[in-house]
Amino acid sequence: VGLVYLIAALAGNSSTLTWKLGRSLFHTLVYGQGAILTAIALVYASFSITEERSRRTFDSLFTSTLSPLQIVVGKSLSLILTIGVLLISTLPISALSFFYGNLSIGELVRVHFYLLIYMSGLVGIGIWISAVYNRTFAAVGMSIFLVITIMIATAILGGTLGGVERFLNVFMGIYHIVSAADLKFVD
Repeated sequence: VGLVYLIAALAGNSSTLTWKLGRSLFHTLVYGQGAILTAIALVYASFSITEERSRRTFDSLFTSTLSPLQIVVGKSLSLILTIGVLLISTLPISALSFFYGNLSIGELVRVHFYLLIYMSGLVGIGIWISAVYNRTFAAVGMSIFLVITIMIATAILGGTLGGVERFLNVFMGIYHIVSAADLKFVD
């Protein structure tokens, strides 16, 4: 935080630099928060059912009146609420970006809501892997591997589709230029 104030003081009254500083501070905080919470969500979710097995309390869960769906929903909601509390606790730090401008409250709330949705998906993946594997570290490793694979596949697919989209935009631009020129071809 002190480094941010130092950079802002050196910037002086330059509104463009202050605007860029606020934006980059916000992006840095969100990406860092997302990376840390991704690791927390995956590890805790992967531990949820495998730890019950290793402590030999898993059988007592099934002898209770809870259905398997209620057990999974209870574990999921407890993890999601914990992550929600962690997200809410980072709001004051993220609000530092307001001092540098060009950030709305809606943007801040929207980003934190999307992070909560993303973390809910990670919790689902972690609990699913935890139910499949018997060993805790195998479940953690596999859930991390699966999420990294999904991220890489999404980046590749997004880059490929983005390339196709850019190609189609260029093609459509050429088509609009040609049609606007109203060229007539002679047979």
